[in-house]
Amino acid sequence: MSQITGVIHFTFRPGMAERFLELSGQARGLVEANEPGTTRYDVFLSPDRRQATVIEEYVDFDAAMAHQHNIGEELNAAIVETASEVHGEILGDIPVEVAESLVGTSASPFLTVFRSDLADRV
Repeated sequence: MSQITGVIHFTFRPGMAERFLELSGQARGLVEANEPGTTRYDVFLSPDRRQATVIEEYVDFDAAMAHQHNIGEELNAAIVETASEVHGEILGDIPVEVAESLVGTSASPFLTVFRSDLADRV
């Protein structure tokens, strides 16, 4: 399995939570309409509405890249502009050269060691 998971953390600029939610809703619409390789797109908001975490999952690296293309630079930049701080993790079967290029950026890569699908136990 070559699944990719992205976990992105946002700390908002004052008064920007609603704008973030609006833009994230636009992104969700694009994901649902155009991205069969995206299997999860969840947005979580802190109770004080100062922070959010987005969890995205893709069937593989190509689907993750298709997501970036589908959302586009303009919408992605608008989402990032709502925050004073953005950082995250990219987890999974990332090409080594891509993982190496991300070291030291706000997107920390973590390569798969092993996976366990425990859902069947429930």
